[in-house]
Amino acid sequence: MLNVDKVRKAIAGRDMFHLSERAGYLVANYRFMMPGGFQDPDPEVEQTLRNCRGVLFDPAGNVISLPYAKFFNLGENELTHFAYQYDGPVEILRKLDGSMVRPVWINGDLRWATKAGLSDMTNSIESHVSDRLRDFAVLMLDQQITPIFEYCTTQGIIVVQHDETEIILTGLRDMRTGNLWSYPEMLKAADPFGIKVVPILQMTGTILEIAEQVRDMQEDEGVVIRYPDGEQIKIKSQWYMDRHHVGTNFTHEKDVVAACIEGLDDILPLLDPARSVELVKAQQVIMQGVMQTCHTLDTIAKSIRDQSPRDRAEHIKGLGLPPLVTASLFRLARGDDLTQEVGKVLAIIKDHCNTGTRLESVRPLWGGQTLTFRSFRTE
Repeated sequence: MLNVDKVRKAIAGRDMFHLSERAGYLVANYRFMMPGGFQDPDPEVEQTLRNCRGVLFDPAGNVISLPYAKFFNLGENELTHFAYQYDGPVEILRKLDGSMVRPVWINGDLRWATKAGLSDMTNSIESHVSDRLRDFAVLMLDQQITPIFEYCTTQGIIVVQHDETEIILTGLRDMRTGNLWSYPEMLKAADPFGIKVVPILQMTGTILEIAEQVRDMQEDEGVVIRYPDGEQIKIKSQWYMDRHHVGTNFTHEKDVVAACIEGLDDILPLLDPARSVELVKAQQVIMQGVMQTCHTLDTIAKSIRDQSPRDRAEHIKGLGLPPLVTASLFRLARGDDLTQEVGKVLAIIKDHCNTGTRLESVRPLWGGQTLTFRSFRTE
């Protein structure tokens, strides 16, 4: 059974992950994705790492919400290779274009959390929770089952247009065993409450033949293939990737930086091995550089946090750091969370990837290194 001590042990020394305390709960998540970051020779450690995708614990360290373990695009890494040999029954579910949400008891209240825990989206989600949906959530949680939903909204559209805001059930996961309920079991549980359930699709053939069918889908993100043991893989349509700006031609360094921060999970399966290796190396430079910068700034921040605001400001200005690095240090010195600051820095870098000039202004945030990207240039 998963608990907070197993998470602490598994993520020790891995900057990709964090375990953060919040008001009334703890959340284990990943800050960014690195190829191989979820893999480990020890199967139990590997599964623990994959569960660090928004698992929530109460202050005593017990699981109170267990969303899906991290799963990957077909062909993205070795963890998907089993699909090429498997020829048994599967459930092929439509991949919804929204945000993963789940109900959870926190401080005696039923709240709705995203992967990050309680977030800016929580109030919006809760405004769309019907009485029947609440009753269903309470029933499932009382059985130690996490109901997992997709919040599909007409606001903040990712790619696929939604005619109305809906909260759609995609899975039921046992918090004690990690097992997923089968699709028929999920339908049976949801039906008395009138809960909308993700559609199941009828596709046949080998995994490669199914992948071809999915690539040709229109007006859809793609599919999630669910296996009897609870493993899942995803396949996205070409229509979706084209509109989500998932490309493989990088003509400037800013394009490489933007892709590395956005995440490589949709891109790597489309590249040949040599180009994949170079793109992964570029991502490692950026992510490791950002982590080193933030850790260094956090050390400085802790040493001056007890100073008066005026003395602290004079100390920081006297360091002569680049403007955006200085701004990050100010936030950490006032007590901002290191994990949240890493996210802010990555968002700032991504926001500056629209021109080469703006990219230069954020280069110090990852240590100033110039990326090697000639193999990505389109001649």
